[in-house]
Amino acid sequence: MKRSYYSGGVQNFVRKDPLSIFGELTSNDQFAADDLQKNSWKMEIDILKRELIAFGDGHLLFEYTIPRIGKRIDNILLYKGIVFLLEFKVGENTYPNYAI
Repeated sequence: MKRSYYSGGVQNFVRKDPLSIFGELTSNDQFAADDLQKNSWKMEIDILKRELIAFGDGHLLFEYTIPRIGKRIDNILLYKGIVFLLEFKVGENTYPNYAI
């Protein structure tokens, strides 16, 4: 069982066509994401491609399922031995309790 919808090296992610990444996300989505989720993924891809361009290495995961909890985190960046947990709230003006 795959724990993430997308997994790859940062260099490959930055070079890869955004539609290819989006296609991999949607094809691995067993829950058939709604339009809001799909638009969020497109924005996340654009933001991460722009911000990670200076990173020489590292590994990026999208929609990683946390073991035993069953919840998913938007992105995980593994870089130089550090784990960065990235949670996006695209289009939100407030932070609902469930998102904190």
